[in-house]
Amino acid sequence: MNSNRLDTFHRGSEVRHLLLEGEDHGARKLTTLINGVRTEMATGTTYEMDKQSHTVMEEWRKEGFKYRRDEDAPVFEPRKDVIALAKLMGFTLVIRPNKFPMQEPLDSWQGCRDSNGDDYEYALVVAMIHARAKLTAKHGINMAPKDDEERMATFKKAIEVRKALGPDCTFVVG
Repeated sequence: MNSNRLDTFHRGSEVRHLLLEGEDHGARKLTTLINGVRTEMATGTTYEMDKQSHTVMEEWRKEGFKYRRDEDAPVFEPRKDVIALAKLMGFTLVIRPNKFPMQEPLDSWQGCRDSNGDDYEYALVVAMIHARAKLTAKHGINMAPKDDEERMATFKKAIEVRKALGPDCTFVVG
């Protein structure tokens, strides 16, 4: 049984992961993954690392980061960061539907490209990687609408632009 615990926080497009890892309850590791960079913070008992993880989470909340609950929408980030997270969680392969070969090592997986040739953004949720075209300033989306009417128009335009850039995709990791 895998007893690792992953907590994800986000502030705007910045994403941070906190992982309590290890099978031995007497020797667990507390690890952060920020921008695809893994940092081991401490090693100790489950109780000690759980207590320290709550301290880190509170610090991140004070910095304005929001906790991603299981029922919340996925938190998207660059492909390299999601690959680093998937590998940290023990995954080594991507299973690509309707492609041959179906399985590809995470290390060599190139992900998806939109109609302009730009990389998608990705989210790891349980054992799946969700991919979607990434909207940027060059797409002309005003992300600071003045009122509800302008906000609705912005959302509609964003949906249209994202659909035109390419389909959403889901990949299983193993």
